[in-house]
Amino acid sequence: MYGKQVMVILTDSGSTHNFVASETAKQLGCVIQLDAPMRVTTANGSNLMSYYSCPQFKWKMQGIDFEHKLRLLDIGGFDIVLGVDWMRKHNPIVFDFIEYRLQVSVKGKRVELKGFSEEGESIHEQITELLAEFPRVFAEPKSLLPQMSHDHFISLNPNASPISIRPYMYNHFQTNEIEKQVTDMLNNGTIQPSHSPFSSPVLQVKKKDGS
Repeated sequence: MYGKQVMVILTDSGSTHNFVASETAKQLGCVIQLDAPMRVTTANGSNLMSYYSCPQFKWKMQGIDFEHKLRLLDIGGFDIVLGVDWMRKHNPIVFDFIEYRLQVSVKGKRVELKGFSEEGESIHEQITELLAEFPRVFAEPKSLLPQMSHDHFISLNPNASPISIRPYMYNHFQTNEIEKQVTDMLNNGTIQPSHSPFSSPVLQVKKKDGS
């Protein structure tokens, strides 16, 4: 957490340095300075350049104060990536990959940080009863919607041409998620292939658990 801003942080032993997303750094208003250019090779093999850093970035994780230099990088999916450089400062590091816990040393004291799992939390009993009472309503769709007496459609002017807009580049995480969801919906029949020259924007919203 930076002030009142909640952030999603990844601890990555495969990263040699620590990074903060460029957009996150600008939104938070932290002190940014020009730094030595650094070429960073990402997990998918592509290369990104980092030219700036936040020399004394201060934040809280579960009520514990931390301060470290973070390089600015155009990363997606996370606000901060803490690599070996940060782990070395708080050595010894103990990972518990079953309970999603991380033990580090802070100012001579051992502290424990609790991560979150993508498996999610248990469903409340009342919600479970509601799902059981109306299974047809909450069932996963397996086909296109049936034809209704009032079907919705978008009327186009005759011979209308698509507007010209600049392509929008999605980051690696967003692209993978879009491709996964489109493939799943095509396979279960909730959408069908379209060759229309018109398109609709895709809006992805990060959930509370970071997914």
